[in-house]
Amino acid sequence: MNKKYIILVTILIVLCTSGFNPFSSFSCNTIIRGTVTDSYTGDPIEGAALTIEGYTPVTTGTDGTYTYEGIPCSRVITITITCTGYMSSSFSVETTSPQGITCKGSDIVDFVLTTTVTKKWEFQTGGYVQSPPAIGSDGTIYAGSNDYKLYAIYSDGTKKWEFQTGGWVYSSPAIDSDGTIYVGSNDNKLYAINPVGTKKWEFLTDGDVESSPAIGTDGTIYVGSNDNKLYAINPDGTKKWEFLTTSESMESSPAIGSDGTIYVGSDDSKLYAINPDGTKKWEFLTGDDVRSSPAIGTDGTIYVGSGDMKLYAIYSDGTKKWEFPTSGVVWSSPAIGSDGTIYVGSIDNKLYAINPDGTKKWEFLTGGLMQSSPAIETGGTIYVGSDDSKLYAINPDGTKKWEFLTGDCVRSSPAIGTGGTIYVGSSDYKLYAINGSGTLADSSWPMFHHDLNHTGQK
Repeated sequence: MNKKYIILVTILIVLCTSGFNPFSSFSCNTIIRGTVTDSYTGDPIEGAALTIEGYTPVTTGTDGTYTYEGIPCSRVITITITCTGYMSSSFSVETTSPQGITCKGSDIVDFVLTTTVTKKWEFQTGGYVQSPPAIGSDGTIYAGSNDYKLYAIYSDGTKKWEFQTGGWVYSSPAIDSDGTIYVGSNDNKLYAINPVGTKKWEFLTDGDVESSPAIGTDGTIYVGSNDNKLYAINPDGTKKWEFLTTSESMESSPAIGSDGTIYVGSDDSKLYAINPDGTKKWEFLTGDDVRSSPAIGTDGTIYVGSGDMKLYAIYSDGTKKWEFPTSGVVWSSPAIGSDGTIYVGSIDNKLYAINPDGTKKWEFLTGGLMQSSPAIETGGTIYVGSDDSKLYAINPDGTKKWEFLTGDCVRSSPAIGTGGTIYVGSSDYKLYAINGSGTLADSSWPMFHHDLNHTGQK
């Protein structure tokens, strides 16, 4: 062997043995850069943290872009991405191969993140929470339970007070402008409760009060009872009038039109329109029990579901505008989006989005019956519960945004607080507060019983 090569090999062996890498000056590095965007909106995400093991994390800027420098070529590396409000993700990326002894490559790697959901708190009761929660002007959340109680809960999830009734509380509370809370119970009574949790008065009917009360502009309280009647009650607890139907029960909750007309369903298969003086304006016959509570559109159209598996759109004069067939009983109460889309659940496990002309926009399949009524937030996201124990967040195009698992059926209808928190009850005896992304939509009827106070008044 040539003496020069022997000397060179010897030098290299000595250097390598000493820990020196003779090829370190020829290392190949690359730059990884890209954009992180929202999977639904396509908007760039600011503040997403990207981490490669052994390297300092980087964060996306306002335009959603990031840059990672000094990453070795020809390697499979793992990038982990975390961002508040989105699912954490890890991706394997193979960096570029060297193009010579020295290399300064560049890899473009874009990422798409899907929103996630986090629990803010949960509140334990002693029974099913199927009562849709209402929210007071001070942020207090009110919800009934099958443990015979109405609960007032601070926005941090701690108990403010509890009010004992003599029966299950399926009824959803309604909150008057003076802070009085009205709620029905299966002890045949409607209760008026002061903001501090003391009883103001009680009104006795001859049947369970599962209907949720509505409040008129003059303070009159309207509520149905399973004695077949709709009651109008003065703010002092005295009876104003009663309206008798031909049914065995009335579980539908009344809705009040802008002209004062009261709309309510009955188990005699009818939707009734009742004048403010208690006289009948008209009745509309469906094919089965009407336990769904009506929603009222901007043009006065009344939307209501029936046990005949249909959602009906009815003109304000009582004539049918259209009907929409589902494959199951419609006990869910409809909600209306800002673009006029009507959303309603069915016992066929689906949430339907229906155009204002009665044609189907889309349907969303869950894993259980749907008796929960949807609520819509400003960005168009629809929140609704299912008997598969989940609360769903659904994008306006009908794709799933996220799901939140509880311990049992979610028949309660969600409410969206002013800070974007979503409140919903479950049959696992709990009321949940879940972090959301927007406030209640500005539409004619964005949730069960119209508004956060559940006045049922357009």
